[in-house]
Formats: sequence, C-alpha cells, structure tokens
Amino acid sequence: NHFLLGIGRLSPEKGFSLLAQSAAELEKEVVFIGEGERREELQKINPKAIFTGWLSSEEIREKMKKTRVLVFPSLWHETQGLVVQEAAANGIPALVSDSSAASELIEKNETGVLIRSNDLEDLKEKLHLFDNDVFVQKLSQKAYEKFWANNQSESDYFGSLVSTYDQALAEKKEK
Repeated sequence: NHFLLGIGRLSPEKGFSLLAQSAAELEKEVVFIGEGERREELQKINPKAIFTGWLSSEEIREKMKKTRVLVFPSLWHETQGLVVQEAAANGIPALVSDSSAASELIEKNETGVLIRSNDLEDLKEKLHLFDNDVFVQKLSQKAYEKFWANNQSESDYFGSLVSTYDQALAEKKEK
C-alpha cells in the first residue's frame, strides 16, 4: 500500500487543502475520493494529486487495497466520520484531526495517529511516521482487530437503534 487517501466533500471545513499541500511538499502520492467546491483549488495546490470523484462502495474498497493511510484532517468538530471506521474494517490506519469526533475512534499510535487541527507542520511530521513499514503494519492490524471485535451485526445495530427510539418516545409520553 503506498498512497494517502482523503474521502469526502471537497469543501473548506474538511481540511483537504492541508492534505494536498503536505502531500505535495513531501512528494507523496495522494488520492481524493469525492467532489466539491474546492476541487480546483486542491488541484492547484497539488497538481499531481488524483481526483476520482464519487465512487461506489466497491470501488472505494478497491482503492483502499492500495492505501497506506486514510487522512481525515477535518477542521470542524464534525460527526464521527464513518470513513474512519470503513478504513479500519479494511485494515487501513487513519490519521485524524484532534478536533473531530472521529478522534474518539483512534487509540494513539495503536489504531491510528492524531494530528493537531489545522496544523500543516504537525500533519507533515505525522505523515513521516507512515514511512515505517513495521509501524504501518502494526497500526493496520490493530485497526482491523479493534473494528471487528466491536462490530455489531446489522440486526443488532437496528435493534439497538429501535430500542433507543422506543425509550425516547416513552420518555416524551411521560412528560
């Protein structure tokens, strides 16, 4: 696995300009899956970056087979980022912004690495960690094992979700 991967809307809050710039400066291959208003800007920052547009789930899994690390450099405290879990399910470690809720999915230097939000130098420093094949293999294995150890079946997930809604509705009726 050799390239960096960013998946999501190519919009300002996602922080992909940091990924494009760090990959350009470090001369690392980067692939962006997604579309958005910042695509042209990202292409200017890193003319060697590959932009695939939106892909099907199967096509994303194929790209992940060649991915060294998923980079989730979000600038906002957004939701957990299912893409981080999807990467872990495929044995791909993640480099995640500490301002994102997805940071809760990362066991530091075990299943991934945290970066300081909106900090280009920290991102570049942390990307160098992924030059070490032994480190990447360790994180890949741990991310995969942790995901599958905690993964609920679809029926368990929906059962839990329905139970949560039932409880919320019961509490509302009591008021």
